[in-house]
Amino acid sequence: MHEVVPVFYNVEPSDVRNQTGSFEEAFGGYESMIELKEKVKAWRISLRKAASLTGMVLANGHEAKFISKIVKVIRKKLNCKLLYIEDKLVGIEDNIADVELWLQDPSPNAVFLFIHGMGGIGKTTISKCIFNSNYREYDGSCFLADIQETSNQINGLLRLQSQLLSTLLGSNKEEVIWNLDEGTIKVTNALCNKKVLLVLDDITTRQQLTALLGPQQFYPGSKVHAIEALGPNDSNKLFSLYAFHRDHPIEPYIVQSEHVVHHCRGHPLALKVLGSFLNGKTTDVWEDAMHKLEAIPDPKIQKLLQLSYDTLEDTNDKDLFLHIACFFVGEDKEFIVKLLAECDLYPVVGIQNLMERCLLYIQNGRVMMHQLIKEMGQEVVRKESPRDPGKRSRLWHYRDSFNVLKENGGTRKVEGLALDMRRIMGTNSTSIINKDNGRKRSYEDFSGRVLYTNKENFKVVGSLKILNLSYSVELIKTPDFDGLPRLESLYLEDINVSECNLFNNSFPEDWSNLISLKFLNISKNNITSLPRCVKSLPSLKVLDAKECPHLQSVTDLPKSVIDLSVYENMSLEVVQPTPNPLTFIYAGKCEKLCVVEGCLKLQSIEKVDRRIIRYLGLESILENGMGFGLDKQNAYTEEVSIKVSYEFGIFSTYVAGKTLPCFRYKETGSMISFRVPLHPTGSRTSGLNGEFNYVWSSLWRTDNLLDDGDEIFVSINLDGSDIVEECCVDLVYDDEVEEDNQEEIDIESKDTHCTSNHISWNDRLQVEISDYVHSGKTYWFKIGGSMDVPNIDGVNDLIVDWWGLRADWRCRSIEAGVPSEI
Repeated sequence: MHEVVPVFYNVEPSDVRNQTGSFEEAFGGYESMIELKEKVKAWRISLRKAASLTGMVLANGHEAKFISKIVKVIRKKLNCKLLYIEDKLVGIEDNIADVELWLQDPSPNAVFLFIHGMGGIGKTTISKCIFNSNYREYDGSCFLADIQETSNQINGLLRLQSQLLSTLLGSNKEEVIWNLDEGTIKVTNALCNKKVLLVLDDITTRQQLTALLGPQQFYPGSKVHAIEALGPNDSNKLFSLYAFHRDHPIEPYIVQSEHVVHHCRGHPLALKVLGSFLNGKTTDVWEDAMHKLEAIPDPKIQKLLQLSYDTLEDTNDKDLFLHIACFFVGEDKEFIVKLLAECDLYPVVGIQNLMERCLLYIQNGRVMMHQLIKEMGQEVVRKESPRDPGKRSRLWHYRDSFNVLKENGGTRKVEGLALDMRRIMGTNSTSIINKDNGRKRSYEDFSGRVLYTNKENFKVVGSLKILNLSYSVELIKTPDFDGLPRLESLYLEDINVSECNLFNNSFPEDWSNLISLKFLNISKNNITSLPRCVKSLPSLKVLDAKECPHLQSVTDLPKSVIDLSVYENMSLEVVQPTPNPLTFIYAGKCEKLCVVEGCLKLQSIEKVDRRIIRYLGLESILENGMGFGLDKQNAYTEEVSIKVSYEFGIFSTYVAGKTLPCFRYKETGSMISFRVPLHPTGSRTSGLNGEFNYVWSSLWRTDNLLDDGDEIFVSINLDGSDIVEECCVDLVYDDEVEEDNQEEIDIESKDTHCTSNHISWNDRLQVEISDYVHSGKTYWFKIGGSMDVPNIDGVNDLIVDWWGLRADWRCRSIEAGVPSEI
C-alpha cells in the first residue's frame, strides 16, 4: 500500500488544483504545441489529483522547521516501531486509551505514571504499545527493559544509567559513569528542561527509581494505573489464539479449555504459556497436564510470578506471604493480624507491603490472593523439600499433614500445619498415629471425640489465644478450659446437628476463669437457651449464636457484650440485651422474635392494651368481626391474625385495605402539617395517631409535652415503587386516656401480669419519642427509609426520625416478622 503526501512549496494548493496563477502561464505555452496536447491533458489531471490530497504547505515560513515537520509526518505515516510486540493482543485497548489520555494532559504536574499490577498481567506489553505510538512526539525517548534483572547483575544500575544517557543524548558510544551518584547527577541534567518519554520497565525499589530519574518529586498530577485481570470472554479468546490459532475453542477441547481458562483466572501470561503448550496435544495430555498444574505450577509462570516474592527485602514479609498463601487466603484480616502478630511478623505493615507488590488484596475485609499467586507461594514451600513434606516449613494439604502425623515424620522445620478433618473422613479411622510422648492416638483423637476426657490436653498450651473446634463432627462435650487463661476467641460452629450436636448440658457450669475470652461463636448448636458458662464470661465482647434451631431465649448476657448476633434462629422469641445498650444486634430472619427488651415488642393483638387497639382504630374491625372476634367471655378467639409492634414509643400495625375511623387532619400525598389546637377542656396531648394508604396505622406516644400552637409535620417515605396516596393524622388527649373503663384497666393489668411480653400503654423502652419532645417547637415526624427533609423556613428545631433513631441510638438489624395483614 502506497500513500502520497504532497508538499506545496511557496505555492497555493488551489493554484495547483485549478492550474491558475503561475501554472496557468506555464500551461499556456505548451497547449499551442499539437504534439504535446495529450501529455498536457494528462499533466492537468495528475496535478488536480495531487492537489486534492491532504498535504503540507510552506508559505513564507522557516524552511528548516518545515523540513523537520515533514520528517515527523512521514515517520508517523510509516508507523515505525522501535519495540517488537506480539500480534495476538487481547483486552488491552481500554488500558492503552486510559494512558494515552493521561499523556495528553497539559498540566506541568502530569509527570509520572505508574503502571501497577501482578507479574505477567500485561504491564510491559501495554508500555511497549504506548511507547511505539508516542515516542516521536518527544524531544527524546528511551525504553529501559528488565530493570530488576539487570540491577541484580554486577554494575547493573551503572550500565542502565549509561544506556539511558547515551539514548537521551543521541550518542553512538556508551557514556562512561564511574559510580551511581555521578550517574544520578548526569541523568538529572540530561532530563532537565526537555520533553522526554521515558519508560522504566520492572522497577521494584526506590533506589532504582532514584538512580534512573534523579531525586524527583511525585507531583499531584502523577497517576497510578492498575492493570486488572482479563474478563472471561477475553481470557477465552486469548487462550484460543495460542491453543487453536483461532479466537474460540474447538471440539473436542471445549470442556478442557474451560477448565484451563478458569485455572488461569484471567492472567494473560498463564493463558499464553498454557495455550502454546497444549497446542496440538491430545485430550489425554490436556487432562494430565491439568492434574499436574493442581500440584505443580508451570515453571515459566512460576519464575515470573516469584520475582515479586524474591524481591521482598524483609524476611518477615516473605514469611507473612507464605503463611497467608498456605493457610489464610480468604480469612478475615483482623483474624490474621491477631494471629500472626503473636509470631512477631508485624502483619499490619506487612500486609500493606504485600498489597503494594500485588501479592494480595483486601476484599470485604478478607485477605485474598490471585489463584496463581497462591499457588506460587505454595510452590516456594514445596520446593523446600519436594519429596519429604515433614521437612517443609508449612503443611497445608490435608494428605501431607495427615501422612506426616501418621508416620511421625515431622521435623523442627515445620512452622505451621493445617489438618482439615472433613477431607479425611474416608480415611481408615483405625490408622494409628504416634505422638512425641509415646502415646498412640487414632483418627478418633483428632475428630474431637476424646477431647473432653483429658484436661491435661490443654494445659500444655497455656498461651493459646484462639481455639477453633468448629466442624468437630463427634464432639459431644466441650473440654475443660482451666489451662487456657489467655484464650481470647473460641469457635464452636457447625457441630454435627444430626448426630452429636451440643446441648445445654454439653457445656460446663462455669467459664469465669477465661478472663481473656472476648469472642465466642456457638452457632449451629442444639441449645435452647444461653448456657450458664457463657453468662459467666467476664470479658466477652462478641457473642455469635446464629442458626441454632431450638434456641428460644437469649437472656442474662454478660455486661461486657457489645455485639450480639442471633441471626436466623427460627425458634427465638425473647432477647434480653445487657443493661448498657448494645452497639450491634443482628436478629434477622427470626420469625418468632417478639421481644428485644428495652428495644422492641411484637405481639398478636390479644396481648395488646385495649386502649392502644382503640387509638389505632381497630375497634371498628372488632365490631365487624374482620379477621378475629370475641367469644361470650370477651376472650379473643384463635382467629386473631393482626399483630402490633412497639418501638421507640410507637405502636404500629398493618390494616391493609380497611378504612379506619375519621381523622381530623387529612392530606393527599406523602406529607401533612398542622398546628396543635387548643383543646376545649384544656386537656394536654398524649400522642399522635396516624394512617396512610389504609395500610399502616401508628400511634406515637409523645406524653403531654406538646403545647398548643406547636407545628407538626409528618413525612412518609416508602421503599420501592409504592406511592403514598393519603396521610391522615389525629391527636390523642389525656382525658381520653383517663376515660378508660376501670374494668378494662383491671383486665389489662391481669393480662400484663401474665406475661412480660404484653404491650401496654404504660410500657417504657430505653429510648422513647417523648425523650425528644419539648414544648414550643416545630417537629418533623418521619416514617420510612432515609430521606432529606424539605428546606422549609422555620422547620429546623427538631427532627424525630424513626430510622434515624435506630441509626443514632444503636446499629442493629432486627427483622422480626412484620405485623400480619387482615
